[in-house]
Parts: sequence; C-alpha cells; structure tokens
Amino acid sequence: MLEHKYYLKRQDVLFYFAWILFLGSVLFEQTALFLTHQNALVLLTKEIRYFAYLVFGLKIFYSTQIIKKRSLALILYVLFVFAISCIASTNRTMLLYFIILLAAVQVESKKIIKLTVWIQGIALAVVIGLSQIGILEDYVFGKETGRLRHGLGFSWTTTGAILYFYFLLGYIFLKKEKFNFIQAFILEIINIVLFVLTNSRMSFALSSLFLLYFALKGTRHKNSEDTKHLKREKIWLLAPILFCLLAILSAKYYTPANPFLKGINKIVSNRLQLGYDAIQRYGFTLFGQQIKWVGFDINKPSLNEIHLYNYVDSSYLQIALEYGLLFVIVVAGIYTYGIYESIKDHDSYLLAIYLIILFFSLVEPRLMNLAFNPFPLVIFSNIKYRKN
Repeated sequence: MLEHKYYLKRQDVLFYFAWILFLGSVLFEQTALFLTHQNALVLLTKEIRYFAYLVFGLKIFYSTQIIKKRSLALILYVLFVFAISCIASTNRTMLLYFIILLAAVQVESKKIIKLTVWIQGIALAVVIGLSQIGILEDYVFGKETGRLRHGLGFSWTTTGAILYFYFLLGYIFLKKEKFNFIQAFILEIINIVLFVLTNSRMSFALSSLFLLYFALKGTRHKNSEDTKHLKREKIWLLAPILFCLLAILSAKYYTPANPFLKGINKIVSNRLQLGYDAIQRYGFTLFGQQIKWVGFDINKPSLNEIHLYNYVDSSYLQIALEYGLLFVIVVAGIYTYGIYESIKDHDSYLLAIYLIILFFSLVEPRLMNLAFNPFPLVIFSNIKYRKN
C-alpha cells in the first residue's frame, strides 16, 4: 500500500519537474534578452522544452491506472483532431501541448496552479526588476505615434500585463473565499502601475473588474448558494461556442460602413479590421493551413510596409484560421467540459475564471497558450481513471 502511494507521488513529481522546465523556457522566450540574442538561445530553449515533453511522456507511460473507456474515447478523438490539424498547419505546437494536457490527468489541479503562480510571479518580478536597473532592455514602443509604452524587459509591451492578468486568475483560484479587499487593493495598485507603463487597456480594465468582483464575492460567503443557482443556468455551457461564433462572425461580417462595428473596432484597437483582412486573405478550412503570423516585437517595433502585418489577436479566429474549424470546435468543447465539471463540483470561482478567460480571448491569443493560461490543464486534471 505504501509502495503504491509512493508510485503515484513519483508520477506527480515527473509532471512538476517537466512543467517547471516547460514554463521557464517559454517565459524566457518572451523576454527582451531572448529576442535580442535569439540566434544563440533558440536551440537551448527548444532542447529544454523537448526534454520536458519527454518527461511528460514518461509520466503518461509509467502511470499504472487506466482511463475510463468513455474518457479514453474522447481523448483519442481530441488527439486525432490535434494531430491532423497540426499536420495541415505544419505547426506541431498544439500536438506537443496535447502531451502536456494528457500528462496533467489526475495531477492535483490546485498544485499545478500553485506552482504556475509561483513561477509566473517570480518571472514577472525578476524580468521587470532587471529592466528597471538596466540589465534587461526596457524598450519603449510607440515613439513614432506618441503613445509611449514600456516593454518592461519583455519582447512586447502587453506581454507583462497579460502575464499578470493570468497570474491574478491563478492567485484567486487558490485563495477563493479567502480573497478579500486588502489583497485586491494591493494587486490593483500593481495593475495600475503596469497600465501606466504599458497602456495595456483591455487586460487592465478586465483585471480591475474581476478583482473587485472576487473581493465582493469573498465577503458574501455564499459560494454554495451561487453555485446552486448557476447549476440551474445551463446557458453557461453554451458560453465557449457562443464566444467562438461571436469572434469569427464579427470579423467575417465587419464593415466600416456599420457605425456600431466601426466603434467596436476602434475600442479593440483595429482587431475587427485585422480579423476581416485575415479571413479575406486565408479563408477557413476544416483541418487548418500553414500561416506565418507577423506581429510586432523589439526586433520589429513597427513595419514600414503595413501589409506585412497579419497578426490576429483573437484566440478563436487565430485558431480557426491556422488549425481549422474542427480544431476550434474541439477547443470550445474542452472548455465546455471544464464549465460542466466546475458546475458539477459546485466551484463557482473556477466557473467564473473560465468565463473571464473565454471573454478575454475574444481580443487576446492565449486561450490555449499553457505558459500564460494553465487552466486547460485544470480541465484535463479532472478526467477520471477507472479502478483496476
């Protein structure tokens, strides 16, 4: 019996070790140091990540438990869609991410998020701190437009603010009812400082709103009552597909002749127009296509030929264009399962976090970026094994 417990613990240790390697290498690639020395460092970070994938694979291989047949069938279907979409797009990132997702099965979600919050928090503090003492470059973007935005040691100005956004969600997931106004106040001060320096409006506004919401929620101590109400509201299960449709259709049918859509496009920094242009250029496929996304960073702070810029910020639209319509439907299905489990487990905090991420992903591309957003791992960690 003791040996069995030790064996299971060893599998978790394999996952945590690989997760530290993966998360550290990906976050390092977001820094100014990596971008300015990319030729020398790209091989190193890739090798670290591939070693991490190997360890994730060992965690899966050495597991002695057997997944329920129903869950196994769904996993195999997801694997098929991930594989065929990665082949069509010639981008294997999501297939490698599937290894991480599968390795997260039956690993305690709270421990995954706790480790992630620590790594993300340390990364934010170290990178921003080094940028302010001159070791890392604090590149100032927007000099040509007058909208000055600091990179704070990251490769792009919004990177630090968005990483902080997901750090906050992870922190609240861990605290839940213990999250209060004092914590919210301190975290909001940091949020304001990041906004002043980076002018990252969407992440700032949404972070401020959910900090207030969760602080109020913590004072009510009605988590179970809220969840019972939410359990009756099956409409939440439709949220992933509705957000997906909203993102795709609003870009597809965007026209500056419509005053309402033109106003929305201005609010979201021309994202509807860029989405419309991408749809016109690439079109939708069932299984995906090869697309090289070109955006801004320290090496390309602006583009003289604006037609070279093709980056789409909406997670749903980017996934649908590159990996295909079938893939984006599967991603929506994964989040639907997460919402279903959070309602079934009476976890209104996790449900709210899923909804916030889904909403944020309308204008940001990290719905399935595990280094920033670890909550897909939480979804897979809830997949059940059957007893031998």
